[in-house]
Amino acid sequence: MTAAHVAARLHARPTGPGRWIARCPAHDDRSPSLSIREGREGRVVIHCFGGCASAAVLAAAGISWRDMLGAPPTAEQRRAAAERRRAEERRWLRALARAVIVIGRRHPGHAGLARLRDEVARDLRARGGAE
Repeated sequence: MTAAHVAARLHARPTGPGRWIARCPAHDDRSPSLSIREGREGRVVIHCFGGCASAAVLAAAGISWRDMLGAPPTAEQRRAAAERRRAEERRWLRALARAVIVIGRRHPGHAGLARLRDEVARDLRARGGAE
């Protein structure tokens, strides 16, 4: 379920791109206090400024956690996500390695840089990246 679906179900009004505000169904709300927005990776973020727990808001709206989160990811989806995270780690480590090399050229006598360079290289090799 998308944030737009939740917003429509709660008769929310838009406050900006991917953001809505509605009256909270979990308490007697005279003015809108429930924020609905699109979060990371398409997740829905809800927050009641009146203090209601997310579970209470969902229950009052007749929405289940399964509706909100969707079906659990398949093994293939989990593997693909893990590989994307590892690839991102390797990109950051390579960028860090390049920065250490540049700094090392500007400060050739710095003792800590050699240790840092070796540590970055070790981490990069351990994660399957090239130096």
